[in-house]
Amino acid sequence: MTRRQTDLEANSTESYRLWIDGVGGFLLCCGRSVTVGSSSSADVAIRAPISRQHGTFQLNGENWVWQLDDSSREPGRKLDRNPESLRLGEGVVLNFSQPHPWSQTARLTVQSSHRSILGLDGYLLMQRECLLGPTADCHIRCPEWTETIVLTRAESEFQWHRLADVGLSSQTPSKQQLSINHTLTLSPPDFPEVQIRLENLEFSEAK
Repeated sequence: MTRRQTDLEANSTESYRLWIDGVGGFLLCCGRSVTVGSSSSADVAIRAPISRQHGTFQLNGENWVWQLDDSSREPGRKLDRNPESLRLGEGVVLNFSQPHPWSQTARLTVQSSHRSILGLDGYLLMQRECLLGPTADCHIRCPEWTETIVLTRAESEFQWHRLADVGLSSQTPSKQQLSINHTLTLSPPDFPEVQIRLENLEFSEAK
């Protein structure tokens, strides 16, 4: 295991709120283990008739596993990259998917009428990178955008670059910093100006 992987696992409880102008608000859960429940202490906190700590998404090798947090000790459900509907309790439905073939990051949305305690539009179980853009393989769909942006995380730092820059040369694509708790205006060439903001939860709740 590399030092970078160890650092990511050590910060397994870190979550950030991402706001994208004209698109919505999303929670980036940056660990290899993400809890779901009705308690505000759960990573994915839902106003619904489910247990306070109902279940856990765990990254096991290349695959995510869904495990109910009960006393049955039943084996977890291995999830593949195709969209899957997970039913929790009475009428609660979550949609799980991994839309991009080379990213372990997963997208999680509430399909039923239940709402996020934090008032969010969706969740990302983020592993190193996620894609923001207009195509179906993006983790966050931004229909009005003209190209795709890749958001990457190394330890507690975030950067972004254009997907179009990948593979154009032997050099690593130019990455720009995305500072926590600051609004950034994205304006790469031929890209409509848009604002995004990444906040840690402590900063968000203190405002």
